[in-house]
Amino acid sequence: MPDITMSHLVGTLLLAMLLSAVTFFSLQTTMDTSIKSSKIYLQEVCERVSSEMMDMLNLFYLEHKSPYIYKIIEIPVHVNNKGYIIKLENDSLGWKVVSYVYGYEVFKVESRLYIKSGVEVVNYSGSFKVSNGKIVYDTLIHSGVSKPVVWCRLNPNTGSVQVGIGRLEVSG
Repeated sequence: MPDITMSHLVGTLLLAMLLSAVTFFSLQTTMDTSIKSSKIYLQEVCERVSSEMMDMLNLFYLEHKSPYIYKIIEIPVHVNNKGYIIKLENDSLGWKVVSYVYGYEVFKVESRLYIKSGVEVVNYSGSFKVSNGKIVYDTLIHSGVSKPVVWCRLNPNTGSVQVGIGRLEVSG
């Protein structure tokens, strides 16, 4: 009789360990898939923002009728139900748009900005007035921000061309 009880106990423990292992590997696979899909979506967002910035610069150089131009960009509120950050960074190769999910900075994606010399990428905070409000700029945009923009303008102090990211605050 004790042999049957012991074999049932060992069998039950082995079954519990097997179910735990299957659950662990299932969760691990789900997390890995979620991270990979988040990186794909974030890469698309980075590419869109960098493309819009380059378009703003090209348009500014072509038309140059106004001291500033800006465009409200369409970015998702979240990626896989998680908030994210878009920011501008500089390294030895030049400027880039970087994005990552909050808390997972290790899994960041980037898109290079191919900016010619004489253009200042703004990596500090500030604001300037536009016809319907003001552009508040910084080195980063949080997902879910209202009216995110890419902008380009002539620096009123130096006359150089500036480009950056921010948000539009509409007055009135």
